[in-house]
Amino acid sequence: MSLIDLSELTIGDVVVDTEIPLSRASLIDYAAASGDHNPIHWSERFAEEGGLDGRAARYAENGRILVEGMRALGFESLLDDAVQAPIIYTFRTPADPAFVFTDFY
Repeated sequence: MSLIDLSELTIGDVVVDTEIPLSRASLIDYAAASGDHNPIHWSERFAEEGGLDGRAARYAENGRILVEGMRALGFESLLDDAVQAPIIYTFRTPADPAFVFTDFY
């Protein structure tokens, strides 16, 4: 194999044209070797859920339901809806003196 002169490369050039076949078994083997056992990479159930986009949509819908319910209880979101991520939600502590966090939690 000869050395490649990087100064001669342009965007889109193919340096090595290799295909690596992937299977669920090879992904699981890679997870074991790398220590990354997150089933998001190989799980059939996750694939059926719609992959990352499907999971993100489900999280967003769950978050919408959570925020709607908390607001109905009188809680105010810490973040504006426009910047709220769909994973972790934070609410302001109600000003009502009858509110006791440990009783609520």
